[in-house]
Amino acid sequence: MRKTIWIFLAGFVSFLYAGMLTDVKEIETFWVWIALFTLGIIGIVILFLSSKQMIKIQKLHKKMFDKQLEMEQAQNLFLANMSENIHEIVEKTFIEIPDNIKNALPADIVNEEHRLLDVTNALIEFLRLKSKKVEIINEKFNLNNVLNEVAGSTCSSFKGSNVELIFDIDNNIPRYLIGDPLNLEKILTDVLEYTMNQLFEGEVKLEITMFATYEKKIELQFKLTDTGVGLSSEQIETLFIPSYDEKSNEYTGLRLFVAKELISMMNGELVVQSKLGKGTTFTLSLPFEIIDPSNKRNYRLPEKILTAKKVFIVDNNYNSALSIKKMFSYFKHDVKVVAKEEFIKNMYNLVPYDIIILEESLLNIRTVDYLTRIKKDKELKVIVLNSLLQKNENSSLHPIADRALVKPLNQERIFELIVDMYEIKMSGVLNEKEEETLFKGVVAHQTSIVETPHIIQESFSDFNGMHLLIVEDNIINQKVLTNILKPSGIKIQIANNGQEAIDLLKGDQEKFDLVLMDINMPVMDGYMATQMIRSESEFDTLPIVALVILPKTQSSQK
Repeated sequence: MRKTIWIFLAGFVSFLYAGMLTDVKEIETFWVWIALFTLGIIGIVILFLSSKQMIKIQKLHKKMFDKQLEMEQAQNLFLANMSENIHEIVEKTFIEIPDNIKNALPADIVNEEHRLLDVTNALIEFLRLKSKKVEIINEKFNLNNVLNEVAGSTCSSFKGSNVELIFDIDNNIPRYLIGDPLNLEKILTDVLEYTMNQLFEGEVKLEITMFATYEKKIELQFKLTDTGVGLSSEQIETLFIPSYDEKSNEYTGLRLFVAKELISMMNGELVVQSKLGKGTTFTLSLPFEIIDPSNKRNYRLPEKILTAKKVFIVDNNYNSALSIKKMFSYFKHDVKVVAKEEFIKNMYNLVPYDIIILEESLLNIRTVDYLTRIKKDKELKVIVLNSLLQKNENSSLHPIADRALVKPLNQERIFELIVDMYEIKMSGVLNEKEEETLFKGVVAHQTSIVETPHIIQESFSDFNGMHLLIVEDNIINQKVLTNILKPSGIKIQIANNGQEAIDLLKGDQEKFDLVLMDINMPVMDGYMATQMIRSESEFDTLPIVALVILPKTQSSQK
């Protein structure tokens, strides 16, 4: 209202002033200025009203956007939960089919069921990311445990493959890190399985190197290189974009999308380089914290006599042999690597050596006879080398061999081999003071597990009334195991991680007859939990069975 009055007064004053002018030209000029002034005022008013309207539109747009985002989050959450339910129903339905009927089903139906489970697994991870249900944690973990899980999962999925899988790990890589082991395992497994899927033969190498950053931070670089046909620039551009292929009726890119998103959430980077006909390299860079920056020796042999051995290595893959050489050289061993073809053509003098590592197929009559004669005159350790991808689980150790090594390897496996081979008793492979104190005197006994044939769900009724502790962080796996075992009358309790398992075992409420232990879990993994349980004498006779991943042709679950 005030603005209107002021405009009226301005117009009235202008009218009076115009009346005082006598010259026509002056009057015309005056009214031109008045018109321009009026247009300016009108423009300002329009601009003011438009800005107010624009602010209202922006607020409305933001409100609509927030609402849409909220609806999308709710939809993704709903779909994630629905996928988990579908996965559970499919798994439960397949489990409840009697074995005699299941064995009679055509192979394509069984394979389709497993493919459906794999797809729903990938969809669950994809939707969990979209609905922001994934959290990045930071906890102490053993990198070797993660690599063991990755190797076990990948090799189970590609059993019988002609591809050589190599872990080439720098000697300065810390054993213990602070980070997210579960998501690191998922990233490495998803990228590695994609790489393995591209090859029918050849080589896939995982190289791990370390770069110092600042304070206690380091950056680990995981470089996955294959000898495949390579990718075009167009293929690389769409590599991480999830899509549905109507021709093959399959989802593509889901796992790689999940891996890349997890890397981003962990403040890392992923780069893909490839040349057609030259293979592909995935380079993952991830930051971690280290426990003790001053500790330059991550693996200390308990006795000096175990160092400075002369080692002779022959493998069917020369690059694999070089990676093994690096691991033995860490312990100041003098290592010689010979190509398989050269070893077959020439009979090498093996008398000067303390440790002979041979690929299993090289143990022919001539070689075995030669090694037997050497063993009569000196202490010689013979190690049979084979691959987890080709290894027959029911095969026995060759009589000439003292131990077996199964590739791919890591530094801790070599450490344990040396200690065990020379029968040095120690509490474990841990070198931190509190862990040395905790596990003093604890001895681990390892043996091969022979698979029992013709096991059906009714077989578990022999354990009726027994108390079982399942230590497993994956809800789906918890439900699957419960559905399999509970009908047999087994009393089941669930622990979501190693620490919960220890608390339950030490509690007064329940005494358990058996523990099923997952290996890789948050808070405390299965390795650490088992070592802590074994440190208490009251649990000496308690059976602890590791949960392992079976090949996808049999099951996609643990």
